[in-house]
Amino acid sequence: MSAPLSPTARVVLSVLADRLRFGTGAITIRDLAAALGLSVVRRDVEEALAELALAGHPVVTATSGEYLGVRLTNDPAEVRACARAYLRRCGQIRRRARALYETAAAMEQPVTLWEATA
Repeated sequence: MSAPLSPTARVVLSVLADRLRFGTGAITIRDLAAALGLSVVRRDVEEALAELALAGHPVVTATSGEYLGVRLTNDPAEVRACARAYLRRCGQIRRRARALYETAAAMEQPVTLWEATA
């Protein structure tokens, strides 16, 4: 049995379920945070969305297209597509982190006289 949802996750789930039920579609994280009130910031919403996904709720996100924002879906193909997008981003983030490590290592190398005068 999974742990109970946090209060913010419960409210986010309720809002997303209502939007699915009434066909109002996706909502941006910024707009969702604003709808939840002044004490909720974007990071709170992102954490709640992660919590919902980890608890097995079909929360999908899109950064472009018809469904810009976050929403619940009844379509397993959309859930798989969202998972593939997350995996692609993991690869991009891994490559960026590797490049930064290489940059840091290069910055720590001593500068030769020839490089200093170039």
